[in-house]
Amino acid sequence: MKHRNGKNMPQDAKILEWHGFLGFPTRIRYQLTDMEEVEWVSRQQRKRRRIPFAGRTGAWWESERISQWMCVLFMIGSFAFTLGALLCFDLSLPVILPAVIFFIGSLFFTSAAYLQFLEAINVADTSEKVQAGGKNRAIYFAWEPDRIDWWSTITQLVGTLYFNFSTFNAMRMNLSIHKIDRLVWSADFLGSVLFLVSSSLAYGEVASALTRPKLKSLTWWIVLSNLLGSVAFGISAITSFILPSEGTMINANVTNLTTAIGGACFFVGALLQLLETNRENAKESKNTSGNSGIATQGSAQLAEGQSLN
Repeated sequence: MKHRNGKNMPQDAKILEWHGFLGFPTRIRYQLTDMEEVEWVSRQQRKRRRIPFAGRTGAWWESERISQWMCVLFMIGSFAFTLGALLCFDLSLPVILPAVIFFIGSLFFTSAAYLQFLEAINVADTSEKVQAGGKNRAIYFAWEPDRIDWWSTITQLVGTLYFNFSTFNAMRMNLSIHKIDRLVWSADFLGSVLFLVSSSLAYGEVASALTRPKLKSLTWWIVLSNLLGSVAFGISAITSFILPSEGTMINANVTNLTTAIGGACFFVGALLQLLETNRENAKESKNTSGNSGIATQGSAQLAEGQSLN
């Protein structure tokens, strides 16, 4: 089933070109009743700077600062995981030290993941209901399973919660091997699986919508870095399982190394996304510098799409 972009695309629009991933739309070129052609891109609709309707100022959830803070929080969390993993190689340090660092890093991950989810579900609604007078207000949770970015952000958010649970229990030094596998490893493994699902969806969303070579796209490098980070975290989770018969991990060195690599990949992805956000905001500011920068209700249907005429 080819989902339409019902939140932003007028119902009477004619679809000219449709690109998607796993049945979800990622890029749509459509034609309005006045024959104007518009291109809608899934990732761009939530990442680009919001332009408020005439008669009101932009709300806090429409600010580009959400994306910027999200990137900074992800960078801090990623750095913490990389640092904690590297400290694990120094056996002279107390075990609790990297455990605490991992837990702190997981909290930054969760904060960033929620901002990312918040950004996705607060995409400006330019449907007929809003144009007819419906209120545009902040949403803190939404059920939108017809959107690929909703699935990508919600799975990562839940994954971070598993990491919170796992790293918190890892700070408990008196756990038996059975409890470590059940309370620490299981949650870590599930969190890693959800991160891999999230990153795969994000990669598919971007790759299926690209109109230029991948290597020349900053966005592609962002989602690739995050996908590689998720793969590294997955390997780390598998090799960290404690064998009951031996009382040791499958391979502690691989676990620590891939955790450090995964954290570094996430750090690079967040840094590149911060650069992308600042670049797009500068471009948007330049485009609107010659006018008031305020969208009218009549142009609302184009607010999250790019006119091709």
